[in-house]
Formats: sequence, structure tokens, C-alpha cells
Amino acid sequence: MTKVIVLSVDSLFEKDLEFVKNLPNFKSILENCSIVKNISCVYPTLTYPCHTSMVTGVYPKKHGIYHNEKFDPNKENKDWYWYSKDIKAKTIIDVAKEK
Repeated sequence: MTKVIVLSVDSLFEKDLEFVKNLPNFKSILENCSIVKNISCVYPTLTYPCHTSMVTGVYPKKHGIYHNEKFDPNKENKDWYWYSKDIKAKTIIDVAKEK
């Protein structure tokens, strides 16, 4: 069985690869990996909406994660989208479990 590791580094752009390739840990990773350089990001470009789109293959409108934090105008400290139960679309993990 082939195993895949997806490493997503927030705010790491293609132009940053020249710098990070000289860092010991990144160098080791970059020597044995595939890199996707030309991607289209979702809006809003926040961690949770982006990562959820990566694992579902759909836009926030369909998976339901529009922000890192849940909208609640009555709370000062808003809850975050920590749990997969908040995702309204199948993830790659869900599909793999079905196989």
C-alpha cells in the first residue's frame, strides 16, 4: 500500500522555496517530495477553509467551513472549527474508509 503525507505550511509561497531548501529539516523533505506550485486558493484564504477544501475537494460554500472561528456575535471568544463533525462534505478520509 502506498502511503502519502500531505504537508501544508501556512503562508509558504513558491518564492520561499529558495530559502527553505537550505534549512536542514526542509532540505531533507524537499529532496524526496513532490511539490504542487500552481494552485488556486479558496476564499477566504484562512487556514481552516483552505485545509478543509484540500481534504474535501470542494469550496467553502459546500463544505461549510467559512472561517477559522465559528460565527457567533454574542461571544467574545468564539469557538474554532476543531472537529470533523463540522465538515458538511465527504473528506478523502471518509472516501478511503468506504473502500
